[in-house]
Amino acid sequence: MIIDPHGSPQLFLKMGPVIVYRWGSWNGVQWTGSSQPKPNPLYTYNFVSNEKEVFLTYDVQDSSVLSRVALSPSGVVQRWRWMDETHKWLGYYEQMPDECYKYSLCGAYASCNFNNLPICTCFKGFVPKSQQQWSIYNWSAGCIRKTRLDCQHGDGFVKHEAVKLPDTSHSSTVKYISLVQCKKLCIKNCSCMAYATLDIREGGSGCLLWFTDLFDVTNVVGGQDLYVRVAASEADIDVFSFGVLLLEIVSGKKNTGFYQTASLNLLGYAWAMWTSDKGLELKDPVLEKTRRLDVGVQVDDVGCSRRWLDIDYDADVVTKKLRLGRNGRQRQKMGSIWMGGQRIWVRS
Repeated sequence: MIIDPHGSPQLFLKMGPVIVYRWGSWNGVQWTGSSQPKPNPLYTYNFVSNEKEVFLTYDVQDSSVLSRVALSPSGVVQRWRWMDETHKWLGYYEQMPDECYKYSLCGAYASCNFNNLPICTCFKGFVPKSQQQWSIYNWSAGCIRKTRLDCQHGDGFVKHEAVKLPDTSHSSTVKYISLVQCKKLCIKNCSCMAYATLDIREGGSGCLLWFTDLFDVTNVVGGQDLYVRVAASEADIDVFSFGVLLLEIVSGKKNTGFYQTASLNLLGYAWAMWTSDKGLELKDPVLEKTRRLDVGVQVDDVGCSRRWLDIDYDADVVTKKLRLGRNGRQRQKMGSIWMGGQRIWVRS
């Protein structure tokens, strides 16, 4: 086993120059490819990474306990404890390999899940590079994008939950920033393919950025969230926030600043009115005439992905209620408003 210091340091099992297995990068608690750790009274980990050195140690908490770690010829990690009663070593941990144990089995932009059949799945927004090879369970060619990126006009991201993060040999790290700031760094750099939290302790901090293809992603219990760059048409959208924004536009009130009663915000009030068959009373009284409009929501404050739908609304009143364009400059028949980290667009 070896810790590779390139990019974000990660633990590898190698046979000569060949990578057999990758435990992933260190996230402040564990290697990202390890299952969620259980409380362990025997030992604690200490990971050190700086400009001079990178190493991992584990300290036995009870000096009377003898413990050792072994790596079998087949690549199985085993932990042993000496038992005074029997004068023998007792194995209490063993990491058994499965098919997903193999390095980059599924190729680029795909994840491996041993509980699925087939075990390899392309990321959302991607398709097998060779469908013929994929159908015979040869996944080495990986996956390619269904839709090309368009950085100048805006891309988005898809969230992949509970995974071993991709190979970080060519990644970049930024410490002490939030996940929102990390996202902004990635979306502004057209070469950035994905981002994730660097250190998951205390709510998470720091930023991991990938600038090459993403390899060796595996679904693991207690894994991390990975945000993969995709074309705007493939991106995730927060439907709940979209609905709240539309409600604020239609009612002319803000969800966080409206209180019909001490216990109801605008959303709660709207639900109460709806269940009482009084939904039409939510409409802003200044809206007297209606006509068909397209309404869209920008996915976030740094992306440019939009979704459009039709509603009946008064274009003239809407554009007066919204700040048009950037820096107050007018855009004919189009308005936008920032709220809850998203932008709502209205055009006639």
